[in-house]
Amino acid sequence: MIRYIRVLGAALGGLVGLALATIEVDNRQLFTDVPNAGAFLAAWVVAWIVVGFAILPYLTVVPALWIVRRVEALSTAEFVAAVLGLLIGLLMGLLLGLPLSNFPAPFGTWRPLGVSLLFGLGMLGLTVAKRSDLLVAAEAIGVARRFGNKVEAVADVGVAGIHRLLASSETLRSARVLIVVAGMEGALPSVVGGLVDKPVIAVPTSVGYGAAFGGVAALLGMLTSCASNVTVVNIDNGFGAAYVATLINRL
Repeated sequence: MIRYIRVLGAALGGLVGLALATIEVDNRQLFTDVPNAGAFLAAWVVAWIVVGFAILPYLTVVPALWIVRRVEALSTAEFVAAVLGLLIGLLMGLLLGLPLSNFPAPFGTWRPLGVSLLFGLGMLGLTVAKRSDLLVAAEAIGVARRFGNKVEAVADVGVAGIHRLLASSETLRSARVLIVVAGMEGALPSVVGGLVDKPVIAVPTSVGYGAAFGGVAALLGMLTSCASNVTVVNIDNGFGAAYVATLINRL
């Protein structure tokens, strides 16, 4: 496939080179008064053929394959969150970009589009970056409630703000079973396991940077927890955690 794309790129590059060579500036074309204009024109077109041959795959196939791989790696919930974030960003950009259309051309023509794309891609990136912890927790909550469990959610109580976790210690101790969702280094389930004498189901998420390895660091940290009441499910597996919690809650 890449071979055909490169051939197409070479043809398009040659056409672009010819088109640029025939553009008139001050009633003169690019090679009008140049000695050996034919040779320069041929070299110009060949250069554009080479450029088209070389770069078209990187402008079409390579980005398309990257996008396909990224989309395939998303769960349904993550994909929906990304689409909603994109739509919200585009709407915000549209509302903010409309006043910019009053600027004289060309700024009034392109600024609204640029603002819309900026906000759209920004919100897309934000929702995808923030998706895992919240969506995995929401999945676990929804499944647990679907099975008839009484669920009380406690959010934003990570080890970076452990005072908020300690403030919720009574709520945690009153539960029969706890699902603890955490990314980064995955330390939260161990802390919760030390505060309560109930089963703790740890759910590692793919949130993190670099050495987090897409949730592997959190998974390994939870598996090596020194809290004996902590058990672990797979990365981003909110459903599995809720199902096991339901079985424990029915004992």
